[in-house]
Amino acid sequence: MPTPIPSRQSGSERRRDASARASKTFAKIAVDELRATAGKTCAQALFGSAAPERRPVAVTDGRLEPSRLDGALCGVAVRASDPAAASVRVTGALAGASSAPRPDAGGQIYWLKDGARQKLVYEVQALSKDGGAIGDPVRHELAP
Repeated sequence: MPTPIPSRQSGSERRRDASARASKTFAKIAVDELRATAGKTCAQALFGSAAPERRPVAVTDGRLEPSRLDGALCGVAVRASDPAAASVRVTGALAGASSAPRPDAGGQIYWLKDGARQKLVYEVQALSKDGGAIGDPVRHELAP
């Protein structure tokens, strides 16, 4: 059996490579689906006569699972789950398919517009207090 060739990287190079791989984590962002509760509508949830049900979007292998874009999905709440993050930046199709974002406990809520039922893809980036990116952006898909 051949002997493995030792790594020619220095200890600091190995740590830098490991750090680069670790920065590919998507755990710095949390996304909740906002859904109408049984017998209620999204309009009732939006205007406060019925609280929406918040369901965390599952993370599998470091990626957000797609959300089912059905009649009960009223919107999404996005926030940074990293204590070093001060805010989030959302880019992509979500802005055009939702009302203006509302502040929500360190993040933003996006209420979907009526008729916004086509596939939507957006990204969320955690930001530091000085506006610098923390980690990599997270991609989320809403699909029928």
